[in-house]
Amino acid sequence: MASMGVSAASALLAAILAIAATAAIGQPAPPPTATTTAAELESARALWAAQGSADYVMRFQRGAMFFEPFFEPVRVTVKGGAVAEVVLDGSGAAPQGSNAERISTVVEVFDIIESSLNDPVAVVTATYDSVHGAPTEVVISADPSSNIQDFGSSYNIEILEFLPQTPTGGPSAQAEELANARALWAAQGSTDYVMRFQRSALFFEPFFEPVIVTVEGAVVTEVVLEGSGAAPQGSNADGILTVVEVFDVIESSLKDPVAVVTVVYDPATGAPNDVDISADPSSNIQDFGSNYSTEILELLTPTNWTTGGDDDGEEGGDDK
Repeated sequence: MASMGVSAASALLAAILAIAATAAIGQPAPPPTATTTAAELESARALWAAQGSADYVMRFQRGAMFFEPFFEPVRVTVKGGAVAEVVLDGSGAAPQGSNAERISTVVEVFDIIESSLNDPVAVVTATYDSVHGAPTEVVISADPSSNIQDFGSSYNIEILEFLPQTPTGGPSAQAEELANARALWAAQGSTDYVMRFQRSALFFEPFFEPVIVTVEGAVVTEVVLEGSGAAPQGSNADGILTVVEVFDVIESSLKDPVAVVTVVYDPATGAPNDVDISADPSSNIQDFGSNYSTEILELLTPTNWTTGGDDDGEEGGDDK
């Protein structure tokens, strides 16, 4: 009977251990410990917003933890809350391939942190600048217990400069500025001129090279690449605008409810020197935005063929 008691006790112990093991397997793993919290994120966001910092230059580098190559650091200019220019840090050259992809603004990195904090398998560590709140280093990885391998990214940001923001004064004030600039340009009688022109789109590569444009009779008659004087090829030959056409783009954009427009006009000629058009950040529109830069190099004397004047007999054929 004693041996039967031992056997029964052993069986009972084995059953208890089996039940305990089954219960343990069914229990969810404790959540990973993140080194940033939602409260810290919101505090950093508030500090950043208090700067009113929609225009700035930053050093930016992102990394993916599961493949090569590592992405080179880039210098990013942000205007109106949208990426306006990206160049490789150091060389100043336009980035190519993967280095030109997925460039994020400070606000967009905040959004990435928030999304990752809500991801049950993500572990997020972030440090924020104590002065302006920008995230300086962000690492997002997978909870080891999830057994997810191809997951993880990092972001490094250093704010290099806060740019002076162009006062807009509201749509009515901007429309008045545009009207005044148009009137000043018209007063020049400037249908014939040479200008340096460059345009860019904020959401795709390549960046367009600057060109020298000759306009006669308010129509583009010649376009060459600045420096080489060669004829532009491909995208560099597209979308060349006159001063009047840039005015029209500004007017159209000022009427667009999702567009944010900043313009600097030449005080002498009225020509738009720098035009930035981006999407209102609250619209959540990504693939939207452009920039136009013009510099009047020479105002030309109108020729007979542009003014419609009579031939004086010295040019353009026999006069008998």
